Amino acid sequence: MLISPLMGPIVGLGLGIFDKKLIFKALKNIGVATFISLITAVIFFYITPTEDAKELYARTQPTLLDLFVAFFGGVAGILAASRSITTNVVPGVAIATALMPPICTAGYGIASGRWEYFYGASYLYLMNCIMISLAATVVCLYLRYPKFSFVNESKKKKVRAGIGIIVLAISIPSAFFYYNLLQENAQN
Repeated sequence: MLISPLMGPIVGLGLGIFDKKLIFKALKNIGVATFISLITAVIFFYITPTEDAKELYARTQPTLLDLFVAFFGGVAGILAASRSITTNVVPGVAIATALMPPICTAGYGIASGRWEYFYGASYLYLMNCIMISLAATVVCLYLRYPKFSFVNESKKKKVRAGIGIIVLAISIPSAFFYYNLLQENAQN
């Protein structure tokens, strides 16, 4: 997980939030890295017989807790990347907790024909990508990183509104899953 190709492009998406060229480059790189990671997981699960495990199932119904883990993992990753001391421990932890497990679970879903695993884990992966990217954006704005191009105020407002809509849309299902989890725990 520490050599995952996923974290760089996702943080790049957050860094280039007001730069279309950088956003499209980051999205292309995320797509390629995701495809490679998913294919690797599918091949792994085809080769090695794996039975259902609680760890795999846990990645199929992400809750608000997972949303916060991804956001704060992204904050830790971008803060570590912004420091002058080079270390890969904190970004590695962010990758380990947020990105590779869901993509591996999605690969398991494809390899085993368990599509509910694939869809749930893909949702978790998408949620993590968005929250890590949002964390990178927030930290970069807070640290006042220089922007690559001039952005007018109306474009900023549209981008911020779009970000808000995306975060809200990705949060609603996780809130529903969290509510269901609380109800299950209350009944037990």
